[in-house]
Amino acid sequence: YYQLQDEWGNDSVLYRNQYYDSPNRNRKFSLGLILTQPLHKSLRAQLSYKFRRENQNNDRNTYDLSRFFDGTDDEPLYTLPEGYEAAYTDSLSNRSRSHTTAHEVALHLNYTDRTWEINAGLSVVPERQSLDQKTGRMQADTLRTSVNYYPAVTVLWHKKKTRVQLSYEGDTKQPGLTELLTLTDNSDPLNITRGNPSLRPSYNQRVRLEARDTKIGLNGDMTWANTVNSVTRAVTYNTQTGGIESYPVNVNGNWNARATVRYQKRIKRRFSVTARTGASFSQNVSLINEGQQEMPERSTTHNTTLNANLRFGYQPQWGGFDLTGDWRFRHSTNLLRETGDYTCDYLLGLNAYADLPGGIQFRSDVDYS
Repeated sequence: YYQLQDEWGNDSVLYRNQYYDSPNRNRKFSLGLILTQPLHKSLRAQLSYKFRRENQNNDRNTYDLSRFFDGTDDEPLYTLPEGYEAAYTDSLSNRSRSHTTAHEVALHLNYTDRTWEINAGLSVVPERQSLDQKTGRMQADTLRTSVNYYPAVTVLWHKKKTRVQLSYEGDTKQPGLTELLTLTDNSDPLNITRGNPSLRPSYNQRVRLEARDTKIGLNGDMTWANTVNSVTRAVTYNTQTGGIESYPVNVNGNWNARATVRYQKRIKRRFSVTARTGASFSQNVSLINEGQQEMPERSTTHNTTLNANLRFGYQPQWGGFDLTGDWRFRHSTNLLRETGDYTCDYLLGLNAYADLPGGIQFRSDVDYS
């Protein structure tokens, strides 16, 4: 199989004596091959190869139209003057050319019988990226080769009306080429930015467990996810000039977990009960420097959420009504500042209706929050 995608875009702004033109083009081409081979009546293997090529051209051209602007009035220009191309300003224009070539090799195994269904696979993607970029007077031309990994495993067990599934997914994410460049942009002495060639790739992983029993109307799930070598931006202050300098760095400690349980039951066709409860916890790590210190500090924030929902319904022949209650609790703490806050929300609702003779329906609802 093959796929070709070509995207064009152009954003332009004309105001007073300046004109900005931003032509963009993104072309993607991919070619793939899939081979499936049965190894056993319950087991089969799949080997695939995919070639991908992507070219991105992003420009921002600036034209100084002051020579065409007489300055006698303050009204902006609404049309481009003839010969405006000669007013191109190189020092205020940006150019970016990016080329990516990737080879994806994947192996997947599938096992299926009356009770079990197991899928396991690994994708390995060697990648080559090049970047030719000019920002104002700065120019960089760099090349990077990397390898990305995408493992995945899913184990499913089912019997009658009971189903349990466990899955794992992981993926590698490379930092952007512009984040790795060693060039320092000091065009604004009070806001200096630079790259970090020591940035490491990030790895995201997720584990999910699901269980469901349709006979008793109960189901639930649990999820855990974390990121190794997350990328955040560090800010340092120059105590002599009062300016700041920012650059990307890797941090660890970002993760989150959540769990949810649901129950749904219908009683004698007229009564229904639906209940749901859940909890989640997350830890977010960043670098802040609000005290204008020479080096940033590690800031860790914990977020805890609890929730519960209960709904009771009654549907007789003449109408029906639903009674709903909802409760949510959120707690957030920051270990660096030693501060915290919480919010608690309540919701009570009643929705009722009755069918009267003559095709008339009476409906009423009330909510309290």
